[in-house]
Amino acid sequence: MKNLNARTVLLTLLVIASLSSYIFLQTESSKVTSDNIEVIEMDDKEQSHIYLPDVELVKKVIQVSKALLHPLHNSI
Repeated sequence: MKNLNARTVLLTLLVIASLSSYIFLQTESSKVTSDNIEVIEMDDKEQSHIYLPDVELVKKVIQVSKALLHPLHNSI
């Protein structure tokens, strides 16, 4: 019986937290008007300088693997 009560209390707290976060987000989104939104446009040159670490990692792995496999490829 004790587990059922604890489970019910935790489920109730989860539902209350979920509803309160939903209500908070709805009230905050209603405060946003088109006057409050600032649009920043970037030049094409600024957009091309985005650093993507996962892409750089893949490029480095390809570069290293080519460097390691290149001598083996020539000797075959």
